[in-house]
Amino acid sequence: MSVASMLKNNKLSKAICEASWATFKAMIAYKAKWYGKQLVVVAKNFPSSQLCSHCGYQNKDVKHLTLREWQCPNCHTRHDRDVNASINIKNEAVWLLTAGTAGLAY
Repeated sequence: MSVASMLKNNKLSKAICEASWATFKAMIAYKAKWYGKQLVVVAKNFPSSQLCSHCGYQNKDVKHLTLREWQCPNCHTRHDRDVNASINIKNEAVWLLTAGTAGLAY
C-alpha cells in the first residue's frame, strides 16, 4: 500500500504524518549536530503567520490558509503570509536563544 493511500485512511493519516515529521526533525537535528550548529525548536502553537513582523500585532483573521497576503490593521504593513511567518519564526528562535529558554533538539 502506498503512503498516499494510507494518508486517505482517517485512522492512519495522523500517525503517518506525525512519524514523517518526527523523522524529518531527527534528520535535521543530526545534520545540525554534525555541522556544529544549534537547532532551536519553536512551539507548534506559535502564531507565526498571524503576527505582524513589523509591529507585533496579532491578526486572528489570518488563521484561514486561503488568505495568502494581508495588511496589518495596526501599522498598515503588507505581508506575504509565508515570508512574514518565516521572519517571525526566525525572530522567535533568536529570542529563545537570547533568553536561554530554547527547546534545543539535542
